[in-house]
Amino acid sequence: AYGIVANLTIVVTATLNGVSNAMQPIVSANAGAGLGGRVARTVRLAIFCALGFGLLFALAGEVFSVPLVRTFVSAEGGFLAMSARAVRIIFLSYLPAGVNIVLTVYLQSIQAAKEAITLSLLKGVVLPSVMVMLCGFLFGLTGVWVSTILSEGAILLCALLLCRGAGQKFAAYQPVE
Repeated sequence: AYGIVANLTIVVTATLNGVSNAMQPIVSANAGAGLGGRVARTVRLAIFCALGFGLLFALAGEVFSVPLVRTFVSAEGGFLAMSARAVRIIFLSYLPAGVNIVLTVYLQSIQAAKEAITLSLLKGVVLPSVMVMLCGFLFGLTGVWVSTILSEGAILLCALLLCRGAGQKFAAYQPVE
């Protein structure tokens, strides 16, 4: 079941990375030119797109969980039910995940290196590891799946705090449009 979810996540992550990769040069160029309004508009658009894709994937996970699982295995019974449930749960985490990716790239684009690295480590290693161990211990296999939602939610809170601080520093040294 984990292998199925991991393979599906590659497709989702590629899509969400595409949004942030499209945003990055626009934000970097406008940040360097001191055009904070353009930076803000571009980041808002990227967040809107990431949320749209996240919602699309969450709905697809809910509606098409069984066909998605059957794309990888010809399963029936308990394994199919368990895998489909994992898809439905984990696909909910794609709502905040896209925003987290966009905000990490935003921090990189405005040269907020400390904040970007902190967020990358939190997203890539720290919070997923802590959450999967904690939720797995407390709630068993369902906790392992739910840990992704809790991890992405906690990362989103951290991202918003880091972006707020970095944005204030960015605004302080940028000329007004």
